[in-house]
Amino acid sequence: MHSVKLTAFRSVAAIAFTGLALAANAATPTTIDFENPVPGDKTIQGYTIIADGYKGLQWDNFYTQPAAWNPGTGYETGLVSGTQVGFTGCCEPGSFGIEKGEFKLLSLNVTASWNNDSIHIFGYIGDKSMYYTKINATTTGPTLLELNWDHLTKVVFVENWDNAPIVVEDIRILAVPEPETYAMMLVGLGLVGAVARRRKLA
Repeated sequence: MHSVKLTAFRSVAAIAFTGLALAANAATPTTIDFENPVPGDKTIQGYTIIADGYKGLQWDNFYTQPAAWNPGTGYETGLVSGTQVGFTGCCEPGSFGIEKGEFKLLSLNVTASWNNDSIHIFGYIGDKSMYYTKINATTTGPTLLELNWDHLTKVVFVENWDNAPIVVEDIRILAVPEPETYAMMLVGLGLVGAVARRRKLA
């Protein structure tokens, strides 16, 4: 009987600690630096296509390449860390988002690739654009944007001049735990407390 109670206690404790671990992990910002693309990412003309799943996000029209490949351009000057830069592809907007749940966009660095121009950034919650900012970006170096946009599901980048590529570096996001994570944590903690009280009374 004692063995059964001990097993039950360990089980509910595991649930509680799993919930706590997930919540703690979600509270730690993630920096997307494009240094380690997802294994199996495809390449086009030598550029690596950022595939869905990189950093737990969904990607569309985003690539990465060594910054040194294009000296004297925004690809080189826009580098913030490491050796790789991320950038949107030519001729159409680039975006990243999350398939399930939401996230907070803390900050990012943007640089114009070939010509100084205006860059538009939209933050979506579901199908609605709820946040917007415009930056007059240059090719001489990155501009740090501290945004702190909450409850996002997608971020879209649009360049004014023929949708030329936009260099995007060191994106910092904070994942928001899904309600199930908090529920699992609270239920687990409650069960741990109940079992501990029963053991004390016994």
